This record gives sequence, structure tokens and C-alpha cells, in this order.
Amino acid sequence: MQPLSTQAVIAQERRTTGEVMRLRSQLSDAQRAMLQVLEYFAWELRFVRWSAQGEPVPVISLDDRIYAVLRADGTVDDEPGLVVRH
Repeated sequence: MQPLSTQAVIAQERRTTGEVMRLRSQLSDAQRAMLQVLEYFAWELRFVRWSAQGEPVPVISLDDRIYAVLRADGTVDDEPGLVVRH
């Protein structure tokens, strides 16, 4: 695994509290509840993609090495088959 580039770190640090709150507001109650639990274990909400059906698909990560998706019911899909660019 390659370390994050300086540009990636700077971009990551630019995320404001308002942006994080905006991302959270797009989640279902079950997704927000599970995210709160996972944050205790150092998982972070990275971004939200949208499904073909218009549903939010929150992508979370642990140390930018492990990625997972929070399903609408709050369960975690740790093998989502995502391609994440750094």
C-alpha cells in the first residue's frame, strides 16, 4: 500500500464540520446510529455515493486502508467491491 500523497492529506484536512454534517444528514437513522458506533472504533465517513435507485450509499474507512459500506438498514458491508482512488 502506498502512503497518502501530500495533496491527499491536505484535501482530507479541508473537510469542514459543515461538510461532515451535510454528509451525515443524507444518511438514514439506522446508518447514522451505526456510524456513531463505528466512529468509536476509529472508522470515518469518507463520502456518500448514490445508488441507481437514488439511495445514499455511505462509504466508511479505517485508516484509509479498509473500506466498507453502510447499508440502508445500518448493517455493514465489508466486501462492497468498491474501487477507491486516492
